[in-house]
Amino acid sequence: MLPAPVSSIVGRSDDLAAVLRLVRDPAVRLVTITGTGGVGKTRLALEAGWQAASRYEAVHGLDLSALREPDDVPQALAESLRTPDPATTIGDGRWLLVLDSFDHVAAAATHVAALLAGCPRLTVLATSRSPLRLRGEHLWPLAPLSTPDSDDPEVLAGNAAVELLVQRTVAVRPGFALTGDNAAAVAALCRRLDGLPLALELAAARLRTQAPSQVLAQVRDLHGDTVDLPDRHLSLRRTVEWSTRGLTDPDRRLFGLLGAFAGGADPVDVEAVPGRLRRRRWPRTAWSPSRTGSACWTPSGRSWKPSSPARMIETSTPDTSSAWSATAIRGWARSRTTSAPPSSTPSTPRPPCCTWRPCAR
Repeated sequence: MLPAPVSSIVGRSDDLAAVLRLVRDPAVRLVTITGTGGVGKTRLALEAGWQAASRYEAVHGLDLSALREPDDVPQALAESLRTPDPATTIGDGRWLLVLDSFDHVAAAATHVAALLAGCPRLTVLATSRSPLRLRGEHLWPLAPLSTPDSDDPEVLAGNAAVELLVQRTVAVRPGFALTGDNAAAVAALCRRLDGLPLALELAAARLRTQAPSQVLAQVRDLHGDTVDLPDRHLSLRRTVEWSTRGLTDPDRRLFGLLGAFAGGADPVDVEAVPGRLRRRRWPRTAWSPSRTGSACWTPSGRSWKPSSPARMIETSTPDTSSAWSATAIRGWARSRTTSAPPSSTPSTPRPPCCTWRPCAR
């Protein structure tokens, strides 16, 4: 069965309407909600599943986050349906199957393809950081909530990120309200957290006992105390660690290198830094954000920009002999400063250290 939502969904009316249109269309067999870790993919999928339930004979959900191997997916599905053969159980019935956290068992996409081929009226709604890359897949990229560009309390009341933060705070701190005294701190907190729903909910837990200005000064250490949250959602650190745990060692080194660029990373600049140290280039496919922590990076023109929450997370202490040593980055920065024309705006480097700091806003 599909778990019932236990909280309201905020600021997602357009996304929900779009996903519902897709899953209600008999011609659409596979829908994947993609987005960064903590952006609300699971919550949107649950809401869509429940609202679309009347169109289906059965709606079933399966959380894949506990699985480590793609080959474990068929067995997990069989156990959750209490049947040795899910394809036979589903048959030609009109089913909606919600598969959550698919990105950590991405190679299991072939099992989904086989299930879709054997069950002609089955629709699969998946959540994943990246597409399943199957024929007929329809993607719905999910962005963070919009953040406020004003500190006026009347304007803030209509902003999605502010609405979520205030709603969740009222739930744990009755009487809390947006006022002229706290409006600026609330707006700054939403901007600092990039409108990321998970981060806003963790901030709301802190607002139970602290003022918005105090929480704003402590955003690096946000964590929750809700006992029924998945382990990976108990803190921003765990969300980022969960999102990057499948990276290979070279990908992790590259992920650390990306952290040196405070304003975003261009492929040419990323490749130039290790080139100064070892005279070699990263493979073009290696720096792909789908491999190097896409849960923390979003497209920004021709470059990729790190989210503020991601830059708050401590990473392992860099290896000074690696391609992203401070010496190489400083040398690269000097070369860009002296060679770049006045009109150009190269990526801004930050010498690597053990802490990812939030961008100033």
